[in-house]
Amino acid sequence: MTDEKSVSPARTGVDDFAAPQAVTLRVKKMTATATLCRVVVHELNNILASVLGYAELSLLDVPEDSEVHQHLEATVSVCGRAKPLVEQLRVFSLRAFQDLRPLQIQDIAKEVVAEATATLPESIRVTHSVKDDCRKVMADEEQIKQVFQHLLDNARRAMEKTGGTLTITVDECELAADQIGDPGAAPGPFVHFAVGDTGPGIDADLADRMFDPFVTTRDEEKRVGVGLSNVQCFVKQHGGVTRVSSTPGKGSVFHVYVPVQPSVDTGSRDL
Repeated sequence: MTDEKSVSPARTGVDDFAAPQAVTLRVKKMTATATLCRVVVHELNNILASVLGYAELSLLDVPEDSEVHQHLEATVSVCGRAKPLVEQLRVFSLRAFQDLRPLQIQDIAKEVVAEATATLPESIRVTHSVKDDCRKVMADEEQIKQVFQHLLDNARRAMEKTGGTLTITVDECELAADQIGDPGAAPGPFVHFAVGDTGPGIDADLADRMFDPFVTTRDEEKRVGVGLSNVQCFVKQHGGVTRVSSTPGKGSVFHVYVPVQPSVDTGSRDL
């Protein structure tokens, strides 16, 4: 008769070896899938943005009571229905690479201020107001840096012809449920950071769609790419909120709110 006790250690050793191997294989598969999704999302964005842009431009030249006008409106509508699917793919591809850790956004902001001061043209002045006592957030440091970079690049482009002032702000605030307006975010304390510019500003109808990856306008110079869409995607993954305020002729401010890391109750317990 076989002694089960003599077999058990060998079996356990095999399982101990196979378990991490299986985890590694799953991670590799997830990474490969996420990479593929990112490529697909990028290509779909380019294709849909082109189709949507041409359709919207054609609508301006076609009589509203014509059949062609109806077909073009249907094309615009179909592109709109594709947006949620592409957004889901984007969120999945980015979440697969997320590395959440407690961090201080004000520390990242100070690095950004130093970099912006050194790299922006002399025609753009950099000012900042960064509070040092903001609490930590659970965030992916690389993604938060990318959010700053996208917002800085957006501000730079807004002022590259006229020059102006770029303002970076970091503070802490409290948002109530009626102030959030996003089912993916919960009310409570947030670390708020904002990047403002004194560029030409944004029209109200475009401001409402600034984080849309398919935004197009008749003016090619005002075309909005996927950078701001990525900003919103990154922030949503952190349970945060994005906002934009703008006055045509005076500039724009992009606001990001990331929830404060929940405090751990270290009080005494009854033994």
